[in-house]
Amino acid sequence: MRIESDIMIIMDIDKIKDDIFSFSDIFFNEAFGIIDANFDFIDINSLIEPKENYFSVLGFLNTTLNHFTNLDYKFASSTLTKLHRDVNNLQKIYQVHKEKVTCIDEIFVKKFLQKTELFQDMNQEILAINKNTPLNDYDKESLIIIKQQYLQMKEIYFEYFQADFSAQIQDLLRSLKDIMNIKAFYLDRLLWLEANKSMFITQQLKQIHKTHTINSKIYIMHRLQIDLPYTDEYKYLEKCLRTYK
Repeated sequence: MRIESDIMIIMDIDKIKDDIFSFSDIFFNEAFGIIDANFDFIDINSLIEPKENYFSVLGFLNTTLNHFTNLDYKFASSTLTKLHRDVNNLQKIYQVHKEKVTCIDEIFVKKFLQKTELFQDMNQEILAINKNTPLNDYDKESLIIIKQQYLQMKEIYFEYFQADFSAQIQDLLRSLKDIMNIKAFYLDRLLWLEANKSMFITQQLKQIHKTHTINSKIYIMHRLQIDLPYTDEYKYLEKCLRTYK
């Protein structure tokens, strides 16, 4: 990490880290709270972690569940409905935070700098000097020095901020993905368990497979037979099928 500046002589690295920690603690508090609650639920209920990547088939499961709901709006139990809602809420949180990876600079400037006491004080000092009109030589020199210090400190803080923020985001996304993988596994199982009990749904499924209970693998294979090849949907279903092999 490159941190080369005379201003480091008067800077307290622990203070920098404390400022960043305080910001991150607030900024990520809600998301990590949701993660902790979900991991607690998984542990308490002894849910297994699948080897397959069920995270990648969430789109397929959503589409299938919506289709079956149109066939029989009563087929989904309250448990399935809640699980489906939970998974989709987690996916929204995942997507929101994934997008933040590309705008760390913006978050640093618009969020962190605006809420950190050191930079607030320096901004106030700059504004106070600028109120003196016209500026005398002493004010001009002071303004130049403060602005230089501000830019130097901003650069120093950003190096630490970027490293911490990136690590926090990656940890958060990894945790959310693990939780969704587990919950999507049970969503898949419960979806077909209840779909195969519905008279309206099974009537349509019998046209696909007459002798066996339908599951995601059989349903996807049927879809691949009737969908147009080389479309985005076809390629996605091919990818989903690999999860069930």
